[in-house]
Amino acid sequence: MVKSYSQPASVWALFLYALILTSSSSPAQAAARPESNDSSPEFSVPGGIYSRNLSVRITAGGRPIHYTLDGSEPTEKSHLYSDPVKVSASTIIRARVLQQGASAGPIVSQAYTLVEADVAGFDSNLPLVIINTFGHRLERENKTAAAMTVVAPTDGRTSLGAKPDFTGLASVNIRGNTSLRYPKRSLHLKTRSGSGDPLKTSILGFPKESDWILYAPYPDKTLMRDVLAYELSNKMGQYAPRTKFVEVFVSYSEKVSMDDYMGVYVFEEKIKRAKERVHIAKLGPEDSKEPEISGGYIFKKDHLDRSGGMMMPTEQGVPERRGSSSIRFGFPTGPGGFPGKAEGFENPYGGSMFPTEQLRRLSGSKGLNRRQISPRNQDTVEMPFIPGFNDESIPRSLGFGTPRGNQFFYVEPKGSEMTSAQKTWLKRYVDGFESALYGPNFRDPTNGYAAFIDVDSFIDHHWLVEATKNVDGFRFSTFYYKDRADKIHMGPIWDWNLAFGNVNGKQGWMPQYWYWPQLDDHQYTWFRRLFQDPDFGQKLVDRWAVLRTNVFATSNIFARIDELATLLNEAQARNFQRWRILGRPVWPNHFVGSSYEEEVLWLKNYIETRLGWIDDQFVPSPTPSLKPGKVPAEAALTLGPPPDKLRTIYYTLDGTDPRASGGTPSPTAKIYDGPVTLTGQAHLFARAKEKNLWSSPTMADFRVEQKRTHN
Repeated sequence: MVKSYSQPASVWALFLYALILTSSSSPAQAAARPESNDSSPEFSVPGGIYSRNLSVRITAGGRPIHYTLDGSEPTEKSHLYSDPVKVSASTIIRARVLQQGASAGPIVSQAYTLVEADVAGFDSNLPLVIINTFGHRLERENKTAAAMTVVAPTDGRTSLGAKPDFTGLASVNIRGNTSLRYPKRSLHLKTRSGSGDPLKTSILGFPKESDWILYAPYPDKTLMRDVLAYELSNKMGQYAPRTKFVEVFVSYSEKVSMDDYMGVYVFEEKIKRAKERVHIAKLGPEDSKEPEISGGYIFKKDHLDRSGGMMMPTEQGVPERRGSSSIRFGFPTGPGGFPGKAEGFENPYGGSMFPTEQLRRLSGSKGLNRRQISPRNQDTVEMPFIPGFNDESIPRSLGFGTPRGNQFFYVEPKGSEMTSAQKTWLKRYVDGFESALYGPNFRDPTNGYAAFIDVDSFIDHHWLVEATKNVDGFRFSTFYYKDRADKIHMGPIWDWNLAFGNVNGKQGWMPQYWYWPQLDDHQYTWFRRLFQDPDFGQKLVDRWAVLRTNVFATSNIFARIDELATLLNEAQARNFQRWRILGRPVWPNHFVGSSYEEEVLWLKNYIETRLGWIDDQFVPSPTPSLKPGKVPAEAALTLGPPPDKLRTIYYTLDGTDPRASGGTPSPTAKIYDGPVTLTGQAHLFARAKEKNLWSSPTMADFRVEQKRTHN
């Protein structure tokens, strides 16, 4: 007799608990069956996606097999396998060998996803992800057990009938904060073994792990802003999650259909401690003394609620509210110690809230038909209020505060996994950093701030926020990590959809002006004080000059945008058929293009204007008249542009920096006042100085040819 499976979704009510919370055998079973049993059932049909009904045989060398079709753990009371199982709807078969006198064998599960005729021929140039929850709606707080299949392209195309890159079990929940207002939801996935344990596996070529994100780009109609930012970070040498564009189906029914199509997503790594992610030491409860207790930690600043206030634990553990009253009157503020020209801090609120002629050219000169957006525009896609979302608060066990009022969440280990000693150690370290940073000797390389933080990571993070003008930057989704016996690093970056001009607040639509002056000192944590060290500011200037030659070169960024747009060209059309938002404002859009091509063009034009504006905020570097390498005897070197009343060029020919620590000219530096005759080996190091600002360096090595003598 053939067993048949075609049951309503309600039979999966116990699935989550049975799959995730149970193990392959209980201690009582192990004690009752002293003889080991490593027999595993084998299935005649592997799990995956099928467009036909299936007949599945299960074998285990003649041993008795018990199986379930309702998601529960197989026991002696479950079905005893005798005949093939007929599958006519999406299901998971869980089976194990249960033999008298032996321990229970491991649970083996196979997930079968059946598809309707309308989706059977679906194909794409992107990988496909199919999730089936068997009738259970996804939630934010609770994980839902599901079957997940990932199919990668073969010869440039992906079809549902192809061999899966991954097929198996996963627990899934909705993730995000502000994005919860959008109908296209981002998801957190944890891959699991047949027995319900976390399963580290490689998917789409990524290093093995069990935690993954399906990010749902929605107000970003280019679909690529997060991917582009993460790639920039990785090219800078600062880890950010790896990404792949995919198309996603999420099914709640017996068979997957085109009604389950969810559009283009980004399959990406979740930020967590791992050798190939945030590579820091694993901190266990036994690590209670130095150096072990000194790492590794991941912590962050992020949303708490959206009612205008912030609930965080104070030093005494009693929550206090921080609201918008902490924002000082008069923002944007002046440059302070920031090493940029004062003109870049001109208050744009003194005139029109909308851009100057420069931005009008940006939106109109290259084929764009920019739409003015009104908050009451009837075409605006409104986002629903989510009950309960605005009154979240954080238990004190999940975060810590500093004496200066900065507040952080524990990320890894979680607060519930940390010992009291570890929480105390991390808080004392961050408090110690703040004490040094705001102390009188904060610039001291041994006892000042540099003893506590990795300066380069802070500078790179600052540039990733400002170059893209990410209006969530510094304030939300801002991560830090600290390895054992190491300093605090800033990063990895996360959540970049409100960047590159894709926002109508915080001047984010304007490629002019710095973003950070609009933030108070709790939002712009530590940086105002850091920029009071002229050497920190100069590192920022020098790093920008290097980045503009490679990672932030406009041509390089444009080339990558074009590649991504070509990759997405086919799938974006299906995405915007599913989500009809092209040509319609979605909060918080400022620009609304009438086509996908216009959205991409706006992105490119914004980037070009933004990077050019930043270039103009710094003193230009001297330009040498000679190319590095071999030069004629007694060659004359000139440095341009010519000095004037405001700008002085300092240089050395021995390769030492003409700028001394603190911002004064080096005692060995010479003032350039005309052509310089080179002799022998010359190692040029030049900078221009304008008031208290220095340019990035110009460096070049010259080898002067020897004069020939005639007898």
